[in-house]
Amino acid sequence: MIPAFQEQEKIEQVVAGARKYAREVIVIDDGSCDRTGEVASRAGATVLRHPENRGKGEALNTGFSYARAQGHRIAVVMDADGQHDPQEIPKLLKALERFKADVVVGSRMRKPTGMPPVRVMTNSLMSVILSILTKKRCSDTQSGFRAIDLKGLGALSLKAKRFDWDSEFFIRAVRAGMGIKEVGIQSIYRSDARSKIRAVPDTIRFIALVLRNVIF
Repeated sequence: MIPAFQEQEKIEQVVAGARKYAREVIVIDDGSCDRTGEVASRAGATVLRHPENRGKGEALNTGFSYARAQGHRIAVVMDADGQHDPQEIPKLLKALERFKADVVVGSRMRKPTGMPPVRVMTNSLMSVILSILTKKRCSDTQSGFRAIDLKGLGALSLKAKRFDWDSEFFIRAVRAGMGIKEVGIQSIYRSDARSKIRAVPDTIRFIALVLRNVIF
């Protein structure tokens, strides 16, 4: 499952790699103005489209609803920008089975080679905060690469619409008693890559989410 916004340059490669390991590759085109959806469909993905940009969280919620309706049991979520290596999908799936877990997080923080220093700092800080507040250690709560057993997902009532979805998912999964494990993954950072995370508004959303879901 791949939420995508303005990723026509990379989405074909990501879809082609993921198709080797999945019954179905689902791309949620979140209101792109470029050819993201067209290219993804041509590469063999099922494309669900939002007419306007609603955010990563909304895109994933749309994808999960579709996946459950189709009877899929497991979803592997990954980014559309080529940051994750599809060849590591089996690593997450094997860990899900081996640990009998509900969620396996692909952690970049075990070996953050090539990750911009500011991303290392912010990801580490957010993960430490959430690990302390939930009393569940996870080195990369912000990772966009994870395998999820869909059977317990509907009970989480996820409301986050944008990049705060990752944090809300972790908090609510811990509270619901879902088994969460992690495995180390490699992240691929390109010098020309531009993050879609907006520092100020997304930091405010993270703080609001913590206050809303953990402290109060």
